[in-house]
Amino acid sequence: MSNLKYKEPVKYSGEGTLKGACAPPLPGVRLPPRLDPTVTKYTLTVPEGKIGGGKMAVTMRDGTAVTVPIPRQQINKYGKLQLVRPGDTFQFEWGDREKVIASTLPSLPGTTVVAAKPMVFSNCSYAFSSMFNPNSLSSNIEKLMQQAQASLLQQAVQLGCNAVLGINNNVNTDSFGDGKKYIIVTMTGTPCVVMPLNNVPAVQAEATLIPDLCTL
Repeated sequence: MSNLKYKEPVKYSGEGTLKGACAPPLPGVRLPPRLDPTVTKYTLTVPEGKIGGGKMAVTMRDGTAVTVPIPRQQINKYGKLQLVRPGDTFQFEWGDREKVIASTLPSLPGTTVVAAKPMVFSNCSYAFSSMFNPNSLSSNIEKLMQQAQASLLQQAVQLGCNAVLGINNNVNTDSFGDGKKYIIVTMTGTPCVVMPLNNVPAVQAEATLIPDLCTL
Protein backbone atom coordinates (compact mmCIF):
# COMPACT_ATOMS: atom_id res chain seq x y z
CA MET A 1 0.00 0.00 0.00
CA SER A 2 1.35 3.42 -0.95
CA ASN A 3 2.18 5.87 1.84
CA LEU A 4 1.97 8.85 -0.47
CA LYS A 5 -0.48 11.46 0.69
CA TYR A 6 -3.09 12.82 -1.68
CA LYS A 7 -2.38 16.34 -2.85
CA GLU A 8 -5.35 18.34 -4.07
CA PRO A 9 -5.03 20.35 -7.30
CA VAL A 10 -4.13 24.00 -6.77
CA LYS A 11 -7.19 26.19 -7.21
CA TYR A 12 -7.28 29.71 -8.63
CA SER A 13 -10.26 32.02 -8.98
CA GLY A 14 -11.15 35.58 -9.91
CA GLU A 15 -14.29 37.64 -10.42
CA GLY A 16 -15.40 41.16 -11.18
CA THR A 17 -17.57 43.56 -13.14
CA LEU A 18 -16.92 44.62 -16.72
CA LYS A 19 -17.03 48.35 -17.30
CA GLY A 20 -20.09 49.60 -19.13
CA ALA A 21 -23.36 51.47 -18.86
CA CYS A 22 -26.36 49.86 -17.19
CA ALA A 23 -30.12 50.08 -17.61
CA PRO A 24 -31.81 51.93 -14.70
CA PRO A 25 -35.11 50.67 -13.26
CA LEU A 26 -38.23 51.28 -15.33
CA PRO A 27 -40.10 54.41 -14.15
CA GLY A 28 -42.97 53.74 -11.78
CA VAL A 29 -41.78 50.22 -10.94
CA ARG A 30 -41.25 49.28 -7.30
CA LEU A 31 -38.34 46.87 -7.19
CA PRO A 32 -38.58 43.70 -5.06
CA PRO A 33 -36.70 43.64 -1.71
CA ARG A 34 -32.94 43.15 -1.97
CA LEU A 35 -31.56 39.72 -1.12
CA ASP A 36 -29.18 39.22 1.80
CA PRO A 37 -25.56 38.77 0.58
CA THR A 38 -24.59 36.75 3.68
CA VAL A 39 -23.30 33.24 2.93
CA THR A 40 -23.18 30.74 5.81
CA LYS A 41 -21.10 27.55 5.95
CA TYR A 42 -22.80 24.47 7.43
CA THR A 43 -21.42 21.09 8.50
CA LEU A 44 -23.54 18.05 7.62
CA THR A 45 -23.29 14.39 8.55
CA VAL A 46 -23.93 11.78 5.87
CA PRO A 47 -26.97 9.74 7.03
CA GLU A 48 -27.32 5.98 6.88
CA GLY A 49 -28.28 4.73 3.45
CA LYS A 50 -26.43 7.54 1.67
CA ILE A 51 -22.98 7.42 0.07
CA GLY A 52 -20.60 9.80 -1.61
CA GLY A 53 -21.84 11.07 -4.96
CA GLY A 54 -25.48 10.93 -3.85
CA LYS A 55 -27.77 13.62 -2.46
CA MET A 56 -29.41 14.29 0.88
CA ALA A 57 -32.40 16.41 1.91
CA VAL A 58 -31.84 19.23 4.40
CA THR A 59 -34.32 21.65 5.96
CA MET A 60 -32.82 25.08 6.61
CA ARG A 61 -33.65 27.23 9.62
CA ASP A 62 -36.20 29.26 7.66
CA GLY A 63 -38.00 26.05 6.65
CA THR A 64 -36.59 25.93 3.11
CA ALA A 65 -36.14 22.36 1.86
CA VAL A 66 -32.76 21.91 0.17
CA THR A 67 -31.23 19.00 -1.73
CA VAL A 68 -27.48 18.92 -1.03
CA PRO A 69 -25.01 16.91 -3.14
CA ILE A 70 -22.71 14.68 -1.09
CA PRO A 71 -19.06 14.83 -2.16
CA ARG A 72 -17.85 11.57 -3.65
CA GLN A 73 -14.45 11.62 -1.93
CA GLN A 74 -12.62 13.59 0.74
CA ILE A 75 -9.26 13.61 2.49
CA ASN A 76 -9.11 11.74 5.80
CA LYS A 77 -6.98 12.64 8.83
CA TYR A 78 -4.07 10.66 7.40
CA GLY A 79 -3.99 12.77 4.26
CA LYS A 80 -5.40 9.96 2.11
CA LEU A 81 -8.29 10.30 -0.33
CA GLN A 82 -11.22 8.05 0.62
CA LEU A 83 -14.82 7.49 -0.38
CA VAL A 84 -17.41 9.34 1.67
CA ARG A 85 -19.50 6.98 3.82
CA PRO A 86 -22.39 7.27 6.31
CA GLY A 87 -21.24 9.10 9.44
CA ASP A 88 -18.66 11.22 7.59
CA THR A 89 -19.07 15.00 7.75
CA PHE A 90 -18.69 17.61 5.04
CA GLN A 91 -19.35 21.32 4.61
CA PHE A 92 -21.56 23.25 2.25
CA GLU A 93 -22.47 26.91 1.85
CA TRP A 94 -25.93 28.42 1.70
CA GLY A 95 -27.27 31.94 1.26
CA ASP A 96 -29.79 34.04 -0.62
CA ARG A 97 -27.68 33.62 -3.76
CA GLU A 98 -29.41 30.24 -4.09
CA LYS A 99 -32.61 32.20 -4.81
CA VAL A 100 -31.06 34.00 -7.79
CA ILE A 101 -32.20 32.71 -11.20
CA ALA A 102 -29.37 31.70 -13.52
CA SER A 103 -30.13 31.27 -17.22
CA THR A 104 -28.51 31.36 -20.64
CA LEU A 105 -31.72 32.95 -21.94
CA PRO A 106 -31.91 36.73 -22.51
CA SER A 107 -35.33 36.80 -20.82
CA LEU A 108 -37.53 34.49 -18.77
CA PRO A 109 -41.05 33.30 -19.64
CA GLY A 110 -43.76 35.26 -17.81
CA THR A 111 -41.35 37.91 -16.54
CA THR A 112 -39.85 41.19 -17.66
CA VAL A 113 -36.48 42.75 -16.95
CA VAL A 114 -37.03 45.99 -15.00
CA ALA A 115 -33.35 46.80 -14.31
CA ALA A 116 -29.95 45.56 -15.48
CA LYS A 117 -26.38 46.02 -14.30
CA PRO A 118 -23.06 45.79 -16.19
CA MET A 119 -21.84 42.30 -17.03
CA VAL A 120 -20.05 40.24 -14.40
CA PHE A 121 -17.49 37.48 -14.88
CA SER A 122 -15.90 34.65 -12.94
CA ASN A 123 -12.75 32.63 -13.67
CA CYS A 124 -12.02 29.37 -11.88
CA SER A 125 -9.19 26.95 -12.59
CA TYR A 126 -7.34 23.92 -11.27
CA ALA A 127 -3.63 23.32 -11.72
CA PHE A 128 -2.56 19.69 -11.38
CA SER A 129 0.43 17.52 -12.20
CA SER A 130 0.57 15.05 -15.06
CA MET A 131 0.07 12.27 -12.46
CA PHE A 132 -3.44 13.54 -11.73
CA ASN A 133 -6.13 10.90 -12.31
CA PRO A 134 -7.74 11.71 -15.69
CA ASN A 135 -10.93 9.88 -14.67
CA SER A 136 -11.72 12.70 -12.23
CA LEU A 137 -11.38 15.38 -14.92
CA SER A 138 -15.11 15.63 -15.59
CA SER A 139 -15.98 15.84 -11.89
CA ASN A 140 -13.47 18.64 -11.42
CA ILE A 141 -14.91 20.53 -14.38
CA GLU A 142 -18.36 20.22 -12.79
CA LYS A 143 -17.02 21.62 -9.50
CA LEU A 144 -15.38 24.54 -11.28
CA MET A 145 -18.59 25.32 -13.20
CA GLN A 146 -20.59 25.25 -9.96
CA GLN A 147 -18.04 27.52 -8.29
CA ALA A 148 -18.06 29.97 -11.21
CA GLN A 149 -21.85 30.11 -11.27
CA ALA A 150 -22.01 30.62 -7.49
CA SER A 151 -19.67 33.58 -7.94
CA LEU A 152 -21.95 35.13 -10.58
CA LEU A 153 -25.01 34.68 -8.36
CA GLN A 154 -23.24 36.16 -5.33
CA GLN A 155 -22.17 39.19 -7.35
CA ALA A 156 -25.78 39.60 -8.51
CA VAL A 157 -27.02 39.63 -4.90
CA GLN A 158 -24.45 42.26 -3.97
CA LEU A 159 -25.68 44.40 -6.89
CA GLY A 160 -29.30 44.12 -5.74
CA CYS A 161 -30.37 41.73 -8.52
CA ASN A 162 -32.39 38.52 -8.47
CA ALA A 163 -31.31 36.98 -11.79
CA VAL A 164 -28.27 36.54 -14.02
CA LEU A 165 -29.29 36.26 -17.67
CA GLY A 166 -27.44 35.57 -20.90
CA ILE A 167 -24.90 33.38 -19.12
CA ASN A 168 -22.05 32.21 -21.32
CA ASN A 169 -19.44 29.69 -20.23
CA ASN A 170 -16.20 28.44 -21.65
CA VAL A 171 -14.10 25.45 -20.55
CA ASN A 172 -10.46 25.06 -21.62
CA THR A 173 -7.55 22.81 -20.74
CA ASP A 174 -3.97 23.92 -21.16
CA SER A 175 -0.43 23.11 -20.08
CA PHE A 176 2.57 25.32 -19.38
CA GLY A 177 6.31 24.95 -18.95
CA ASP A 178 6.01 24.18 -15.25
CA GLY A 179 4.82 20.66 -16.09
CA LYS A 180 1.31 21.28 -14.82
CA LYS A 181 -1.97 21.04 -16.65
CA TYR A 182 -4.81 23.49 -16.14
CA ILE A 183 -8.59 23.33 -16.34
CA ILE A 184 -9.98 26.83 -16.84
CA VAL A 185 -13.67 27.73 -16.60
CA THR A 186 -14.88 31.22 -17.48
CA MET A 187 -18.47 32.45 -17.04
CA THR A 188 -20.07 35.78 -17.88
CA GLY A 189 -23.61 37.06 -17.44
CA THR A 190 -25.79 40.13 -16.92
CA PRO A 191 -27.22 40.73 -13.42
CA CYS A 192 -30.86 41.78 -13.73
CA VAL A 193 -33.94 42.48 -11.67
CA VAL A 194 -36.85 40.50 -13.09
CA MET A 195 -40.50 40.66 -12.08
CA PRO A 196 -43.65 38.75 -13.08
CA LEU A 197 -45.50 40.51 -15.86
CA ASN A 198 -48.64 40.88 -13.75
CA ASN A 199 -46.65 42.83 -11.12
CA VAL A 200 -45.42 45.47 -13.57
CA PRO A 201 -47.72 48.51 -13.78
CA ALA A 202 -49.25 49.29 -17.15
CA VAL A 203 -47.60 52.10 -19.05
CA GLN A 204 -50.00 54.84 -20.16
CA ALA A 205 -49.27 56.79 -23.31
CA GLU A 206 -51.05 59.42 -25.38
CA ALA A 207 -50.88 59.87 -29.14
CA THR A 208 -52.03 62.65 -31.42
CA LEU A 209 -53.03 61.89 -34.99
CA ILE A 210 -51.45 64.29 -37.48
CA PRO A 211 -53.13 64.37 -40.91
CA ASP A 212 -50.98 63.42 -43.86
CA LEU A 213 -50.44 66.71 -45.69
CA CYS A 214 -49.96 64.87 -48.98
CA THR A 215 -53.60 63.77 -48.97
CA LEU A 216 -55.01 67.29 -48.55
